[in-house]
Amino acid sequence: MRKNNIAQSIRTKMETGETVYALNYARTSTDSDEQKDSCDNQVAMCNIYLKRYPNVKLVEKPYIDKGISGKSDLGRGSFADMLERIKQGDIDLIIVKTKARLCRSKALATMLEEMMRDYKFSILTLSDGQIYDSADRSSRLINGIKDVIDEDYVWGQSEYGKMSHELKCERKILNNSNVVFGYQWNKETKDIEINIEEAKIINQIFEWYVYLGYGLHEIAKKLADMGVYGKNSKKPVTASTLSQWLSNEAYVGLFHINKRGSMLDLGEGRETKRFQNPKEEWIAVPRPDLSIIDRELFDLAQKIRMEKKATYNKPLKEAIQARYKGFHLFASKIFCGSCNTQFIHDYTDRARTIAVYKDAFFKKAKELGETYKNHKYNKIHEVVLSNITKKAINLTLENTEAIFDNLYKIIEEVMKSGTDYSIKINDLKQKVEKLESERTSYFEGWRTAPDSEMREYFYEKISDIKEQIKEVKEKLTDLENMNQDNGAIEEQLKEVKKQLLALQHIETLDRSTVDNLVDRIVINSDGSLYITLKVGPKFRATIPEYSEVAASLRKGEAVRYIRNIKDFLLFWKNVGKLYIGGMTVL
Repeated sequence: MRKNNIAQSIRTKMETGETVYALNYARTSTDSDEQKDSCDNQVAMCNIYLKRYPNVKLVEKPYIDKGISGKSDLGRGSFADMLERIKQGDIDLIIVKTKARLCRSKALATMLEEMMRDYKFSILTLSDGQIYDSADRSSRLINGIKDVIDEDYVWGQSEYGKMSHELKCERKILNNSNVVFGYQWNKETKDIEINIEEAKIINQIFEWYVYLGYGLHEIAKKLADMGVYGKNSKKPVTASTLSQWLSNEAYVGLFHINKRGSMLDLGEGRETKRFQNPKEEWIAVPRPDLSIIDRELFDLAQKIRMEKKATYNKPLKEAIQARYKGFHLFASKIFCGSCNTQFIHDYTDRARTIAVYKDAFFKKAKELGETYKNHKYNKIHEVVLSNITKKAINLTLENTEAIFDNLYKIIEEVMKSGTDYSIKINDLKQKVEKLESERTSYFEGWRTAPDSEMREYFYEKISDIKEQIKEVKEKLTDLENMNQDNGAIEEQLKEVKKQLLALQHIETLDRSTVDNLVDRIVINSDGSLYITLKVGPKFRATIPEYSEVAASLRKGEAVRYIRNIKDFLLFWKNVGKLYIGGMTVL
């Protein structure tokens, strides 16, 4: 049976050799180099103490929290595990370097005080060798004062941090928190510098996005294939992260500080509130020496980003295109003009071969009193929509012939100039002749030199020129091997022209083409259909009434689904009226 004075009971056990069951806890508030060994040192101090008192036994491995503040219990996994272990009721003592390692707030200290009374244990601080005695007035007073000092230390650090931050903002000083992918922190100079390897990846991302038209998900997949991972997460880069990189002006040498703020809070279950400051409070820090991307390329990327975000007629919030794009041909592209509901993919036959898109009004959450208006044109067959969309795209591409011709001329000029090395080859040949002439002159000087010192001088010159001739000849050989004949260039240009011509007319649609070219398709209750392409004008077409027309069926496809004369007559009637309305440019 334990006495009411817990601390005195533990001291008696230690003096009489009775076993005292203990736990050891260690903590550091940062992961800095200065503190990286601190936890190990705290555990080492505990081990030294245990050697002096062999009857004090650790019942568990030391509980360690690295790089975590003691102002709260949140995020301190080992601290929480230790408290759970104490609740088993067999622990006499917690051994720590100082009480500040356990907590730096009065609220947490009060919580520990209550646990000590409930579970009959105490705290031993190695810094002074004292066991906290809650029954002793002076001990309570001293520990209460320490708790106040420890909490005040946290508030003081917070105030110092704010003053330091204000000074950095005033002087426009960057710190390691401003480091993003493409940069690194130099601990010696205490400044940001370019990470050469990561900078190459950032350049590649911008070029993929601007010059090759890759989307964010496509770039993310390419980076994953290359084994490129997030700087901190060590996970594959997400489309969201790529979007942040593409819009970050740091890559053109313009950093921003004071983007975030915080409000300190401490105690059990409390955490510091962190928030983003309004953009007008951000402070620009020009650092042209840290530029990775040229301004022209960056501005092009922003223009493309804005074009992708823009809509021709900005819809209501509930009409905005779904985030999920799906894998069907027109998934997430078709909307009802009456209720703004997205059309979803389905099939009209049991064999699931005839694709159709239907209005999903009946599946969505509806406002009070909201009714369905588009009963007549609430679905469209995929083949009809494909034909209308191809016509719209090809009408747009017909007007770009001059652009494609100009593009071909640019490619032709680049390829021919890029593979004609004749000028460089002639320059290198002349350089070889010049070096050979110099070597001959030095050789003659060596042969007629009056003494050994002069002969040594000429010999060094001859050897040096010999190495230069060797290097130039190697470069000359490489260029001669790279110099392609005109016939090969012409064949490559023919292939380029063939590919450019193919781009001027779409024969078949696939998901990639629809995703890249089609922005939005709206089907109205009057049978009109509006196609908005990501480039070019908006198109309008009319669609058949589906009560009368089996729009997607072609004669050869439907025969196998006809099982009686009634089905045949209905099919023939519908197919006979199949048409796609005339298309006009709006």
